[in-house]
Amino acid sequence: MVWFSPEAVQAAQSALAPLEPLWVALTRLGDGPLYIVAVGFLYWCVDKARGFRLGMLLLISAEVSTAAKEAFASPRPPRDLWRDSMVLRDPAGGGFGLPSGHAQSAGVFWGGLWLLWRRRWLLLPGLLFTAGVSASRVALGVHFPGDVAGGLALAGGLLVLEWRAGPGVEAFVKSKGARARVGLALLPGLAALAVFAWRPTADIAGSAGLLLGFPLGYLAEGRNKHYITLSLEAAEGRDLFRQLARRADVVIEAYPPGQMDAWGIGYRQLAPEHPGLIYVALSARGHFGPRAAEGTPEHDLTSQAASGLTFITGEPEGAEAGPAGVPTKAGPWLAGYAGGAWAAFGLLGALHYRHETGQGQMVDVTPAESLMRYLEYTLLWHHVSGRIRERIGYYDLAVFPYTFIRVKDGWAFIAGYTDLNFRALCRIMGRPEIARDPRFATTSARVKPDNERALRAEIERWSVHLSTEEILERVLADPGPGVVVFGRVESPTEVLSRENWWERGCFGRVTDPIYGPLTLQMPVWRMTGTPPRLRWPCRPVGHHNEDVYLKHLGLGRQGLEKLRGRGII
Repeated sequence: MVWFSPEAVQAAQSALAPLEPLWVALTRLGDGPLYIVAVGFLYWCVDKARGFRLGMLLLISAEVSTAAKEAFASPRPPRDLWRDSMVLRDPAGGGFGLPSGHAQSAGVFWGGLWLLWRRRWLLLPGLLFTAGVSASRVALGVHFPGDVAGGLALAGGLLVLEWRAGPGVEAFVKSKGARARVGLALLPGLAALAVFAWRPTADIAGSAGLLLGFPLGYLAEGRNKHYITLSLEAAEGRDLFRQLARRADVVIEAYPPGQMDAWGIGYRQLAPEHPGLIYVALSARGHFGPRAAEGTPEHDLTSQAASGLTFITGEPEGAEAGPAGVPTKAGPWLAGYAGGAWAAFGLLGALHYRHETGQGQMVDVTPAESLMRYLEYTLLWHHVSGRIRERIGYYDLAVFPYTFIRVKDGWAFIAGYTDLNFRALCRIMGRPEIARDPRFATTSARVKPDNERALRAEIERWSVHLSTEEILERVLADPGPGVVVFGRVESPTEVLSRENWWERGCFGRVTDPIYGPLTLQMPVWRMTGTPPRLRWPCRPVGHHNEDVYLKHLGLGRQGLEKLRGRGII
């Protein structure tokens, strides 16, 4: 519920006083436009979504109440129902009335029903009912009522306002990179309406893991988005983009810096038209800095390499490592996930700032910088000590044991690197004398490269004869002092078999009309009040063209076909 203080009401009245002539003029055109202005005023001056809903419900209540009173009043000749209306007559004696009558009530009622339940099938009976009321008035001999236009205009105006005050964040995404496609799957999970634009000739199939032309990983990350096609190379396509951006809370793009500006649809051009717009840009080098103008394309592996992550991942060079002694990429599209996640984090901060000030802003993110936040002490260690963190595989320059070991049924991770915890590990192994060995007795001694290799070999002599369950049982049974960390390295098959993840909703089985049965990763966060949901996985390019262009831009099917014929969509 929205409450208005007396001071706020008085301030609103004072502000509206100069507009009285405008109100009078609007009333001469019928109540439909008047109501549209009233709802628009509520929307812009109060909390947008709640203020609009309040105004809509008040209008429905008032119109239905008025219609009911007229319906149950004592019978009067049909013409008397219109006697107080203003009738404009032409020299030939014809004329039409402009009252607040039944047709306008019908427009409010059916438009309100649509807004409350969001069912498109309500629109057709609503329009037919409004037209039917009007036809009946004409059949009774009453001059054609202007409230027909008012009722239909009001229903249309409500739909336009509902788009503007729609639930959640309305995000328009124009991207060609995985960092936006993958990472910003977060937004639709937060009740956002996300529109995703591709080139009309886009090919997102990739080279591996395909299902009906889509990368398997993207079937999950492309969830809940509306997919359209749009050519920004054409002036007409850029104009459509600008129209969509005016209606959006957020624009996300992943072109090289300067490209959107060159097209005239970058943040510099869009912000004056839409001061509340939040503009998120993801690029390889960022939108400012010495290398911003290079226009370097962003790719996941080049961002991994540029961040420093690849340099420290893998086995050290040497005869023992063989061909594995090279810089190694992370298995998944880690840069895309990191860039998208941090961009979404900045976007949410910008939304909060806009809620407080009404002002939008630009959010500039690079996936390489995002990965740098995951490198813990690597870069700072070089700053402090001048040393470079090399690839060390199983080992660590700062603490040990903190490593992967072989066990009877596979691989596991084990850690106990402080002196107290290391003594606990030796006790669990049944080898307390190892803790007194000068090579391993102190933290600084244990991190010497030769000593790390020797200690790991000692641990594996014990671990290879035990299963992960047996080792975990011993770790949990140890009374202390000290704590040992232990965990199994699980394969994807084992991950999917764990009941705990299924109970928590980490995975979900869905049957999709396009892709058939699917097992998908579900949203990570669990929320008691607003839990995220999966409405649909990825959709083919252009799947939602009609839904977006007809509903939100009002192009019409004929206009849509013309755009399609010219290659704009």
